Formats: sequence, structure tokens, C-alpha cells
Amino acid sequence: MAKKVGKNTFRFYSTEMNKKLLRKILLEKKLKQAHTQNELTLHYQPIVDVQTGTTVAAEALLRWHSPELGTVSPEEFIQVAEGNGFINELGLWVLSSAMSFAKQHSDLEVSINASSLQFNNEQLFLEIKRLFRAGELSNNNLCIEITERLLLEETERVKKMLHEIRDLGVDISIDDFGTGYSSLSYLKRCPVNKLKIDKSFITDTPHDNECNTLVRAIIMMSHALGIEVIAEGVETQEQWEFLKAEGCDLAQGYYFSKAIDSEQFNAYLNLNKSVGSIHIRRKNY
Repeated sequence: MAKKVGKNTFRFYSTEMNKKLLRKILLEKKLKQAHTQNELTLHYQPIVDVQTGTTVAAEALLRWHSPELGTVSPEEFIQVAEGNGFINELGLWVLSSAMSFAKQHSDLEVSINASSLQFNNEQLFLEIKRLFRAGELSNNNLCIEITERLLLEETERVKKMLHEIRDLGVDISIDDFGTGYSSLSYLKRCPVNKLKIDKSFITDTPHDNECNTLVRAIIMMSHALGIEVIAEGVETQEQWEFLKAEGCDLAQGYYFSKAIDSEQFNAYLNLNKSVGSIHIRRKNY
């Protein structure tokens, strides 16, 4: 590390650094095994229509429970997968599994998170095209969530791929909007039709006037551009009522449900239909 910085420099070495390195090496080995041994699963978090409370979509979230390591945080193992290039194979598995789930719920849109590294090649786009041709995917079944970082590093290749994906009828959403990379210019250049307001803006609504103003401004700006708005991290009825009053389109968060496995999700939908009350549903999840 010191050599990379230049001459006459030094870096401290610690046992903590060694632990992190060993942990990374271990996760790289175990992650590939986890993929072949069915330790990886998808959980789904409901996304609801703010005005009606009806579940209209779900976000697919990758989970890993290892018999040896226990539950491994997605933030940890996704970073490892991106570091060794395994993210491409992992991403294709997530897409395939999520679309199998979507076939069971044809009235719901399922969103998956795509790493910026997946846009360095055409595997993701080609697999989406293949699923369309094979009848495994239909319009309005799939939403691809991308990061603001991908748009800031936008190349002609990335821009072309985003347009081609959008032309297939797949929605494109910006995840965690407003967390440091926000630029209004890419909203104009890229075929984005949804954005998610980061939960850090939602947490203090409706009691923080600055957060209220920012959320209100994002909703108004997005709607003026024809972009649908999803609020992340909704945890209270007050937040839900605030978003409803401001005309936010969709929302997700623990107030409605945490991310749950496919069997629990089916039960959640059945309860939703029979009870029709978000507050009562929430007691069960």
C-alpha cells in the first residue's frame, strides 16, 4: 500500500488488518460453495401503493446463511463478490430466481439490485433478452435497481445498455437517491422511470422540517419529470400519512413488512387480501 502512494511514505500494519484479510479470503472460498450448496436464498420485501396500501411490487434481497459462519451480512458478501468478479454469476442467479417468483405473482413487479460491475459486460442484458424470448419474463414484471454511482460513471456502453433494457419494457430505478452522488443531469440523460428516496431522509419525517422539505422537493421534481417515487425505510404510520399527503407513489419498510422468504410472502399476500389493513398485517411480520 505504501509503495502505491509513493516514496518516503509508510503505513501501519495491525492485527485487525490481518483479521479482515483472512475473513475476506474465507468468504471468497465459502461464497462459491454457498452458491452450489443452496445456502443462498432470496427474500422479498413488499412495496405498497402509498394511497391505497395495496401491495403492488416486491424487492428481491439476497440472503446467505452458512452452517459454518452463520448469517453473513449482504453488505459484506456482496463486496467480496464484486471484488473477485463472482458478482456476474451471482447476479444471473438472482435474476433467474426472482423471475421464477414473479411467474407465481404475475400481478406484481419484482425488482432486483444490479451492481455497476454487471454493466461492464452484456451478460445481464443478454439474459434479460433470453428470458423475454423464452416467455419467462413479460412487460412490467421486472425492475432493475441501479446506483447513482453507475450513472455518474456513465459511458456510452452503459447508456446504450440501459436504453435497450428499458426498451424491453423493464423498469429502471435509482436506488438510495440523495446519498451523495445526486445529479439532476443524469435524470434527463438516462431512461430512469423510478427513484427511491433513501431511508435517511424518511427517518425523521414528519418531525424534521428540513427532511420534510427535501422529501417534498424530490417528489415534486420527480413527478415533473414523469418519474415514479418510492420511499424506503417507512417505519411509522405518521411517515406513511406524510408520504400520502405529499403524493408519494410507493413505499416499503418495516411498517409494512420486513424482507421475508417466498412462503412467508405468500402468507403476507393472503393476509393482505383477507384483512385489508396494513396495521394488522404488521403485527404478523
